[in-house]
Amino acid sequence: MWSSLFRSDQIKHLKSYVELSQVAQQWLLEDLNEQCVMVVLDLLAKNLHLGTEVIKLADMCEQWRLLEGVIECIARDYPQMHDNGELDALDEYLADSLRAAHVRMAMDYQEGIENGGSLLL
Repeated sequence: MWSSLFRSDQIKHLKSYVELSQVAQQWLLEDLNEQCVMVVLDLLAKNLHLGTEVIKLADMCEQWRLLEGVIECIARDYPQMHDNGELDALDEYLADSLRAAHVRMAMDYQEGIENGGSLLL
């Protein structure tokens, strides 16, 4: 069902969960907040091209835990997003956070290789 939705409908759906997460946080409903974060990250993993939109939504709603999760989720796609100009839609701080997550991921990958592992990006 998710993959059959138009991009705009997917964004509306995710926006609802981000806003519900915001309300849950305000009302100290941590379990609901956590469930909303998990749903958003799960759906985002199925369409990483929505990443910049979700980053902007999470930032606007001050959902820092979600924002960190989204950045970690899409960090591997940073080079393509940079080349495609998708990062132009983000504030400089958010784009820098995404770049830093990508660098951390690359460093972890390199350390894994050096230690004899075979991590995949």
